[in-house]
Amino acid sequence: MHPYCMKNIQSLLLAGLAFGLASSTQAASFLFTESGDGDLSNTPASPTILGDHPSTVGFSIGSNFVRGSTVTGDPDIFSFTVGVGYQLSAIQLTSYNSTDDRGFIAVQRGSVWNNGVGAGANFNRSTLLGYAHFGTGTQAATAQPGTDVLDNLGVAAGAIGFTGALGPGTYTFLVQQTAAPVVNYEFDLQLTPVPEPGEYAVVAGALLGGFAVWRRRRA
Repeated sequence: MHPYCMKNIQSLLLAGLAFGLASSTQAASFLFTESGDGDLSNTPASPTILGDHPSTVGFSIGSNFVRGSTVTGDPDIFSFTVGVGYQLSAIQLTSYNSTDDRGFIAVQRGSVWNNGVGAGANFNRSTLLGYAHFGTGTQAATAQPGTDVLDNLGVAAGAIGFTGALGPGTYTFLVQQTAAPVVNYEFDLQLTPVPEPGEYAVVAGALLGGFAVWRRRRA
């Protein structure tokens, strides 16, 4: 595609997305820290339930920070609900600190963790929605600080898997470290409104308009 066309389409796409976001609820922030709010549960049958926004029955719209630490024998297990009309669109690893170069995160549907804890042999991957490693290690598929872990979870080998955002429903996460060093981490779980059909139409119209302008200029 001609660079001029590409440039205009990208600009118009961003404008359409901005229009959609501007029409949605203003972003808020939710923060849970183990140092301030207490230790995240390490009991599979009773995860720590997070969330404080009545319209979503779960996290606040926008950024939701979970800051904790985990070590062998003390996994962090938490659960939350994404309300109708919303989606979990990203899980940014905002910080990582440990003498070990990676930790482990996994997700299941439902309000309890009914899979393994600890070494990989304890897990039944076929019941996991997804799993991933995260940290500073150079091993393949290790999510680095500053990157989104959600897409890593979706393509995990042997898991149920998913594409794109996670829609309405209840999800339970396990964050753990199976080696001796303590892993300190922070995730930003980003909750956004599901785009309305009208917002898709705005973006599509912008793209078509940009293409028409390009064709006229070419002519």
